[in-house]
Amino acid sequence: MVIGDHGSVSYYAAALGIPVLLGAAPLAGLDPDAPISDFVREAPRLDAAAPLRPQLDSLSARHQPLPGPAEFTTSMPGESAARLRHLFYERMHLPEPPWPALLEPLPLPPYEPPSRTVPFRVLTRLLGAGDIAIERYADPRAEPVGDGEAHTAVHEDARDQGQLALADVVFREGSATDPRFVSPARWTADALDRHPHCALAAYITAPDSCTIRTRSGQLLDLTAESTADPAAYASALHAWLAAGKSVEELLTDGLTVRTGASVHRVRVTPG
Repeated sequence: MVIGDHGSVSYYAAALGIPVLLGAAPLAGLDPDAPISDFVREAPRLDAAAPLRPQLDSLSARHQPLPGPAEFTTSMPGESAARLRHLFYERMHLPEPPWPALLEPLPLPPYEPPSRTVPFRVLTRLLGAGDIAIERYADPRAEPVGDGEAHTAVHEDARDQGQLALADVVFREGSATDPRFVSPARWTADALDRHPHCALAAYITAPDSCTIRTRSGQLLDLTAESTADPAAYASALHAWLAAGKSVEELLTDGLTVRTGASVHRVRVTPG
């Protein structure tokens, strides 16, 4: 179904036989003799003050395609490919190919799920060599209570860009070959330049891995055997380094990241 106004999208939808509700349909300014004027007068209206679902159910149950939009949109439905090809070859004085004229459907744009970008306040505790427990609180109203050290991790596309100035860890996710960011190595270097107060930048490349760069310039890849949020691994590494520990201690045995009752083994390798 389509909820629209008196524009071409609603009219073409009706021409295709799709149920249409007009949410805004002023007749002022429309040529009374134009086909779209008849459509605007006849199409069912959306009642903005009434519940939506019953209106959609009613529209579906009583829908009958209006004849006007289809009639006035084209007198030769389904023939555009053949007629356009005939015209083009005629203008070029060339014979048409013997096979049917077909139209390739346009591809759908790639699906990108909505990004959740609230800042995290992260509580960490060092339990042993390379063993860190973390608790993350999404945009908490008050400082989390508990033992350990706290830091702030912020997505670079956070709605509140002012939070980036407070971030200890800045992160984002994307393909390792995304041309917008050149590469994880390049993005992490640029992110540290853009956010001079953060200690670590993390580029999440997959559900189980990320590339990070420390303020000292070390580039590292973190890869886990499970699929917890890799931004949590980055926060654990930040906690380790903030405690005065070194990366070299992790290159052999890796990180152990504890989130609730779950334990994640994270391999640390030079990037």
